[in-house]
Amino acid sequence: MEQGLFVVLLTKSLSNTFAVSAAVAAILVAYLFSVWTYRLLFHPLRKFPGPKIAAISSIPSAYHLICGTNIFWVIRLHEKYDSEVVRISPNELSFSSADAYREIYGHRKTSLPFLKKDPVYYRSPIGEVEIVNATEPHEHVRMRKVFSHAFSDRALKLQEPLFNVHIDKLVRKIRDDVVGDPRKRLDIGELVR
Repeated sequence: MEQGLFVVLLTKSLSNTFAVSAAVAAILVAYLFSVWTYRLLFHPLRKFPGPKIAAISSIPSAYHLICGTNIFWVIRLHEKYDSEVVRISPNELSFSSADAYREIYGHRKTSLPFLKKDPVYYRSPIGEVEIVNATEPHEHVRMRKVFSHAFSDRALKLQEPLFNVHIDKLVRKIRDDVVGDPRKRLDIGELVR
């Protein structure tokens, strides 16, 4: 009798586990389907050309990034879609024109709002906020004011003799190494230390 009760309880438990697992799987499928539908049909970047799989998932971009083929993949996408702008992941576009580079990284026109930097891509390895990775406009402006005097035309011209001394040292090191062995490979990183 006890063995029969155990089998009945085990069967009910397994059927309940199966029902819960099936419900969780159905919810997951419905969620993924709704996210993919949104990304394909309603997302703000939906009008840009690119592979549909890249529009719904970051997996293709991550795959090419890990394999080291990301730049070649992006170039092929620009060629395939014959466009200066292509969608390479659900929330990411690639621009290939010089004008876009100037618009994104150049000096901001006062009539335009600040182009906020994505903190995911501009993270410092040590966690500090620096002028290059400052994601908030006011931080960047504050740091730029501090550094602007050091990089003015006048300040750089005053430092030119110092630059020339170090450039001459580097050229002399390279020349000495090449004269000693013309086929020798040079590690520039080691030479500048």
